[in-house]
Amino acid sequence: MQLPRFAAALLLTASALLPLPVLAQAQPAANRVLRVAPHADLKTLDPVAASIVITRMHGLMIYETLFAWDANLQPKPQMVESFETAPDKLSWTFKLRPGLKFHDGQPVTTKDVVASLARWMKRDTIGGKLGEYTEGMEVVDDATFRLKLKRPLALVPFALGSAVGQIPVIMREADAKSDPMKPITETIGSGPFRFNREEWRSGSKIVYDRNPDYARVPSRPTGSPAAASSRSTGSNG
Repeated sequence: MQLPRFAAALLLTASALLPLPVLAQAQPAANRVLRVAPHADLKTLDPVAASIVITRMHGLMIYETLFAWDANLQPKPQMVESFETAPDKLSWTFKLRPGLKFHDGQPVTTKDVVASLARWMKRDTIGGKLGEYTEGMEVVDDATFRLKLKRPLALVPFALGSAVGQIPVIMREADAKSDPMKPITETIGSGPFRFNREEWRSGSKIVYDRNPDYARVPSRPTGSPAAASSRSTGSNG
């Protein structure tokens, strides 16, 4: 039986969710640009080290999470193809979708996932609560990992799809193993957009280019203008 404090933390944090684009991917569209005037300047590039909204929005553009909340705040598989729980509810086994790869061309493996979740658990409120329940994480193979719990917790998928606070994005293992108290400056994710560092002008412009190798979630409804664009730009002036 899960502690009320954990459930309360999840629900209170979820209530602060802004209308960010979740579970919204579309077929690529050539030569389309979406221009947005963000509310703040992007200064911190690490969505695990910072919980400010502009950094979280940046993180959701270039990274992915294992699950994602739908419009009703229900967790749906994102990077996960399938998952199952043991009869005693003390372990969860997850299998990644095929074709996931980072912007540098390297495949996403469960070593990246485990390292990323471990870093997130050290920084985020929801992640910290999940960490208190966690006995350990085990890499079964490149596509499968297991989360072992000290006591049953039904809200695991909800936590792994969190879109508030510091979000549980999946980074490359080397990036995720860095000091969680120090923001990373690398911006290599597996998400639908790539951060265009060359065109980034702090205080003036942020540019994201569509990731042509993005492993889109099959049979998922669309609806985000950004998802259908080949480029997204933000301007503060």
